[in-house]
Amino acid sequence: VHGDRERSLVMFEVEVVDDAELADIDACMTEIEDIFTWKRRSSDALQKIIQKGHISVTDLTSQLWCEHQLLFRLSNPHKVLESQAMAQGAEFHNSLEREIHNVVDVEIETKEDAFGVRLLNVLIQLRELINKRFTREFPVFGILSLLPQQPQQHHTYPHPSEPSDLLVLGIIDELQLRCTNGRLTCHLLEYKTRPAENIPSQSQRKMTEFQVMIYKYLFDCLVNHRISAEALLRCGHLNPSLLFGPKLQSLLIAHDLGCYNRLELLLPLVLAMFSQLPTTEDSIEVVYVSRRSKMEFERINVEFNGNWINECIANMAQLWRGTRIPNGVIKSERWKCRWCNFARECEWLRQQQTIEDSQVIAAIGVIQRWGRSLLAKNGRNEMKKRNEGNIWERRGFV
Repeated sequence: VHGDRERSLVMFEVEVVDDAELADIDACMTEIEDIFTWKRRSSDALQKIIQKGHISVTDLTSQLWCEHQLLFRLSNPHKVLESQAMAQGAEFHNSLEREIHNVVDVEIETKEDAFGVRLLNVLIQLRELINKRFTREFPVFGILSLLPQQPQQHHTYPHPSEPSDLLVLGIIDELQLRCTNGRLTCHLLEYKTRPAENIPSQSQRKMTEFQVMIYKYLFDCLVNHRISAEALLRCGHLNPSLLFGPKLQSLLIAHDLGCYNRLELLLPLVLAMFSQLPTTEDSIEVVYVSRRSKMEFERINVEFNGNWINECIANMAQLWRGTRIPNGVIKSERWKCRWCNFARECEWLRQQQTIEDSQVIAAIGVIQRWGRSLLAKNGRNEMKKRNEGNIWERRGFV
């Protein structure tokens, strides 16, 4: 005791860890840093989507290819370069549309104008589908819920009405109105161009199957009135009372729709028009066309699977909600990384390469130790034989 104060000795326990444990700690810290980096990139990409007001079916489909690539692409759209294959595919689809439509460029001033042009196209093509039983490049839209969904039975869809939903936009390549056994149905077709006359890989086929099933999901939701105008406007962050620009208004007048000069009037009309149509068939047709000859060489039917679609959407939504980190490609599909514009800056790819390098080094170490052990064992056996030979020689038997 010194004066009125009592001094006490404070003891600290220090745990000494070996190099292996220290390496594990470093690996855990690196993984935690990667999680924060990936979550930040997911958040940045989601914010860009929210600012844009929608996500495309192409973006959703790309999530099945590689989620890291998708996040890079959404966060850095200026770095995305159009490949020759993409340009040829776009030109092929444009040529299909020009065969039946006169394409008119419309100057848009707001995102409300952009959605209004889409709705006008829907109206024109709905009339075309009803009158001619055939249309191409049909705009479709709907809502993707980011909230967890309960398991759904086949042909039952979650009702998209929560505030954390995303507006989804897509374009169906071709719709045909058919009458089979007295029953009217819509037949959905998707065209895919190929550099050679062969069927794509399993990964590409999986993306195509998901894409066409999402188209059916969105179209059927519109036909069954499972989407309200209010939900679409809210999810797209659209002003329903804002007047369209003069260019779009003049186009509406040309189609006898001049009084529908804002979204709160045009959108309910479009949604009501869908009631005149049947839902799409369960069997969706994928047509493969050669880029060189422009000729069809294969047709494959994809059967709609409602449970699989719901599982995919639930898994995808976890990424946008930030409840999991993005998934990379499996090892057998690492060939995708050779064609990725973001491979050099991909932390996930570097991490996988580091893990594989350490595994190779560890395997080499095991082989080296096994080799040294084998050499030592052979050396001992040789020495033993020599000693035994010397013994027989000393005894006069040799």
